[in-house]
Amino acid sequence: MSELKEKAARLLLKSAREMADENERDLSAVFDYRSGFIDDLRMRAVNTLEGVACMPSTPPDNDEMERLIADSGFSLDLLDKRAREIYDCGYSTTYQRYQTAIVMLIDDLLGVD
Repeated sequence: MSELKEKAARLLLKSAREMADENERDLSAVFDYRSGFIDDLRMRAVNTLEGVACMPSTPPDNDEMERLIADSGFSLDLLDKRAREIYDCGYSTTYQRYQTAIVMLIDDLLGVD
């Protein structure tokens, strides 16, 4: 498993634990609506990735991000295209492609198209 996929899995597990803690009195409420659960879990994981108030956590340096991106299994062209769509810009930065790769891996782990 790539390091980015492991990071995506850790974000999902952290988010699932938070959801369970918040609904500890009625854990079945978390799972009542499967699609809603998946959407909530994805949103929490992505928000955790972006950090507090959309300020990112300390990312690795550019060389490390490039190495992790290459190990993710996604092509640079695909990540660049998706990052430009997500961030609504004419070109993407290494950091944007890094974040995009993690979000795409989160989606892959959840089976989200």
